[in-house]
Amino acid sequence: TAGAPRAETCRAMVFLGLTRPTPASRRVAMDHGASRGYNYPEPHVGATRRAPHAPANDGVGGWRIADGPLASMPYARDATFVEIGRGAGDYARAKGMMRRWGHFQLGWSEVAPDTGVKEGDLVCVCANVAGVWIRNPLRVVYAEEAGP
Repeated sequence: TAGAPRAETCRAMVFLGLTRPTPASRRVAMDHGASRGYNYPEPHVGATRRAPHAPANDGVGGWRIADGPLASMPYARDATFVEIGRGAGDYARAKGMMRRWGHFQLGWSEVAPDTGVKEGDLVCVCANVAGVWIRNPLRVVYAEEAGP
């Protein structure tokens, strides 16, 4: 790719490199991803929005993905519901963490903390796997917020 750093290869929607991605190399990945559109069929864009919310913890079981609107889609699916706090203070801290992409700041994976979280915002998820840095360009499809 013209202007891309050496030792990098672009195949489909994943970029590979031997060094930690720079802001410029993240931008190259995001621009490329934005120009290509989604890497799955349009009817699947936003399909998780129709999925039910967390099941009530009644000890009987609860909602299973296999039963919901995603059952017919050919993707690996996972849903985990865990209480991570209670009340407005915990909610505000969790909301701040999500807005900074803190759930990706693990040392081996990262998203630039100033990346937007609104519908349409471009995202570059970077991860180091076996010494190779992967840049995966994505787009925020939707954002929902429910209070504490």
